[in-house]
Amino acid sequence: DASAPTNVMASPLSGQVGIRVSWTAPTLPTGLSITGYSIQHKIKGMSMTNVEVTVGAGTTQRDITGLQNSTQYRIRVATRTGLGTGQYCCDNPNQVFVTTSE
Repeated sequence: DASAPTNVMASPLSGQVGIRVSWTAPTLPTGLSITGYSIQHKIKGMSMTNVEVTVGAGTTQRDITGLQNSTQYRIRVATRTGLGTGQYCCDNPNQVFVTTSE
């Protein structure tokens, strides 16, 4: 099972309704390599859905647009390896929230 990314942060994008999510790649056990990341976002207070963005292995930042303005979102990021998607970061008590701009 792959470790979750660390140092996950999110900030509103300037000039558009969206967010920038960034993270630090985890250290994996010998023999495993990162194939990408899955990023989930949801409106705070709603059930976590499969609104997911997938990015490649060398990426540690992603902009997500097309969101609702002035809305608080919860963010989670997971590492993907040849074995599948690992554990998502940022569950209780370390949830990551960001509010989009107007």
